[in-house]
Amino acid sequence: MAVVQRAILVDAPVSFAYDCWSDFAKFPDFMDDIERVEAGDGGAITWFARPGSAVGTWGGHLIEQVPGSRIAWHELCEPECGVSVTFAPLEGDATWMVMTRDFASDGVDDAGRENVSGSGPRIERDLHAAREIIEHSYVRSRSLDGAGGTGIG
Repeated sequence: MAVVQRAILVDAPVSFAYDCWSDFAKFPDFMDDIERVEAGDGGAITWFARPGSAVGTWGGHLIEQVPGSRIAWHELCEPECGVSVTFAPLEGDATWMVMTRDFASDGVDDAGRENVSGSGPRIERDLHAAREIIEHSYVRSRSLDGAGGTGIG
């Protein structure tokens, strides 16, 4: 099994970071290779890649959702992987956000190995883009109500 993990500091409360990641429909806002994500009944998830991506559509399912703490899902792509994002509150209104991808290594072909090897930079891009959205939403909410709010709008 190959594990790829990256972390980033976000200048916003855990609630804002978690809200961004718990709404799969918002993933295309910060994942440049994703066109859309549809969450269905029973935790089913369908991923649609942007045109030109190596993988077009794949399925998955939500494994765990602990509000304000962790969200995890399993992707049925090549190679299959488990993905989790955890959130740890820090002093002030900051959050330590960690994304982990656990790849199954059995029977991985060349395309699968390329997916694993490209995951580190892709996770970093996704985390940085998510941080921008989260921090912008947090600043905007504070300027609108003067005291801060919750959620990504």
